[in-house]
Amino acid sequence: VGSQYGSVGISNIPTLNNANTTKYDAMMYGGVSGLQSKLNSMKSERTAEEQRINNYRNSANSTLGSYSKDLGRMGIADISKMNQMERDLASMKSARDSFSSPILNQMYPNGFSNFDRQYNTLTSDLNKLYSARESEQGRINTFEKGIMDNADAFNTTLGGYDITNEQGILDLQSSIDEQERSANRFTSELGFDFSQELGELSDVSRDVDGLWTDRTNELGRIDSAQTSYNLAAQGLDGYIDNAGIYNKQTLDDYGQDITDMRSDIGGFTSLLDFDFSKANTELDEAQTSLADVNT
Repeated sequence: VGSQYGSVGISNIPTLNNANTTKYDAMMYGGVSGLQSKLNSMKSERTAEEQRINNYRNSANSTLGSYSKDLGRMGIADISKMNQMERDLASMKSARDSFSSPILNQMYPNGFSNFDRQYNTLTSDLNKLYSARESEQGRINTFEKGIMDNADAFNTTLGGYDITNEQGILDLQSSIDEQERSANRFTSELGFDFSQELGELSDVSRDVDGLWTDRTNELGRIDSAQTSYNLAAQGLDGYIDNAGIYNKQTLDDYGQDITDMRSDIGGFTSLLDFDFSKANTELDEAQTSLADVNT
């Protein structure tokens, strides 16, 4: 009988128990070897992918850790560093969001949770630093505006004063001095420049000084006039006592001097108080002396 294993008959029946394994072995060993090769390739690919994931994860976490230290050393004045970190964090977040792998969830079911915690903490702390900078800048702006507002208020107050407002002038100058001291003591991590505002304040201070000088000069004029009239009146009284009754023209001249001096005193004006009572008393005495001499 013919078959795929050759001719089979009664004479070769015992060989039926011996299968032709050549093709079978070739098929089996060849298939297994191919599968093993494919499996090894997949293992290599997975190992490489795991390495890629871990490299990215470790690098990102390390970078964020470094950023945390850098941020801890930053102050509100480091705006360029703050802006650079904001850009870097945004770039890392973009890379994080775009990173993908078919085995990521197998390796890290929670994803890059450590990255996310660090990133959220960093962005929160950076925003706090920005807020602190904004608050400090607001404080500077408020103080700066306050100087200008006070300078305007001081100038308005000064506009209502004249040399009679002694205490007002003193109080105003004191307020200006205090504002200048406050501005000179002002400190901040951020830069600021109050030169324009202090210039306005200096202008008002100069005008206050000018008004005080006017008052001082007027007080000097009053004192000089009082002294001058007092001495002149005393002198007239003495001259009349020594003139004698025979010097009529001289006595008449002294009489005119008394009249003229009374007129000068009567015409004296000032915004400040003055007192010529002593000179007027001396003139009254000189007038009496003149009348006594003429009788």
